[in-house]
Amino acid sequence: MALPKVNDMYLDVLNILSDKKEYKRTKIADMIADQRNFSEKDRNDRLDGGGLRYHNRIGGLAHILKKLPLLKAKEEDMFQLLKKD
Repeated sequence: MALPKVNDMYLDVLNILSDKKEYKRTKIADMIADQRNFSEKDRNDRLDGGGLRYHNRIGGLAHILKKLPLLKAKEEDMFQLLKKD
């Protein structure tokens, strides 16, 4: 199975963050990899710079969600879904 595109993982991220807890980007990526049963090949696929491709996609997605603004980041790589008033 090929890695899902960024747009295919929005609901995965929002479902994980729906408990309003803070999560590290890498933890979110690993949870999605487990839920979607990523193969070892997909889990170990690296970008030219050395980072894991699926971690990078979740980071890109979190960046998009922060701009909406659906997420807040108290510190770099820590994300939490904003509470709806």
